[in-house]
Amino acid sequence: MQKIKFISIILSFLLIGNYSFAETFKYDVEVDAKIGDNFRGIEWGTDISTLKGMHSKGKTLEGIYTYSKEGDDLKIDGLTLKNIEYGFWEGKFCSVQLIVKEESNWVALKQLTFEKYGEGIEVIKDATQEQYVWQGQMAYIFLMYDRSSNEGWITITKMTKMTE
Repeated sequence: MQKIKFISIILSFLLIGNYSFAETFKYDVEVDAKIGDNFRGIEWGTDISTLKGMHSKGKTLEGIYTYSKEGDDLKIDGLTLKNIEYGFWEGKFCSVQLIVKEESNWVALKQLTFEKYGEGIEVIKDATQEQYVWQGQMAYIFLMYDRSSNEGWITITKMTKMTE
């Protein structure tokens, strides 16, 4: 199920960013800066082989391998997470997905995200789901809540120069 979510997020963003809403999106260089150069001490672009305690969760259709981290603290700013998944493209750290269960946690995640990154662009808000995006030059954020599964998540992706 998590692989499907990760795939849908990447595909949704690629479709949104490249086709449907291309004129709406304007790069926001502040997004790149606000994301920073690491997540919990793992620098974007870090090779998976240099990290300890990472457990493979699978591979997406786009070639992104997902991992969980042994002993990961599933709390961020007082918010309890269901899971954290780390994404690696060509072996390099490129994304992180924070997943919450229950609407109250979604509301808290959305509030934290808006406080840190601004309100973003509302893509969908209807009876079944909510989706928001932020797009920088080298990074993007996708925030979504699915009412049918009662799960929400934020995916933060930052591309770096992938060097050997």
